[in-house]
Amino acid sequence: MGGKRIQLANGGWLHLYDDNKIRILLRALVTLVSSIVLLIPVVVLSTIDNKRRAVLGVALCTAIMAVVLAVGTDCRDHEIIFAASA
Repeated sequence: MGGKRIQLANGGWLHLYDDNKIRILLRALVTLVSSIVLLIPVVVLSTIDNKRRAVLGVALCTAIMAVVLAVGTDCRDHEIIFAASA
C-alpha cells in the first residue's frame, strides 16, 4: 500500500499513508462486509423451513447492514433507510 516510514527520536517508527488510499480500502471493506451480510439471509432462507426464524434472520441481517453503513460510511440517514429497504 506504500506510504512513508519515519524513525522517531525514541527509536519507534511512524507510518504515514495517503488518505485517499485509506479511504478506498475502507470503502472496499465496507462493500465486502455489507455484501456478505446481505448474502446470509439468502442462505438462511434456503435452509430454514420455519418462517418466523427466516424472517428474524432477514431482519437481523438488514439491521447489521444498516449499522455497518451508518458507522463505516458517510451516508445520510435517508440513504441508509433506502439501502436497508432495498
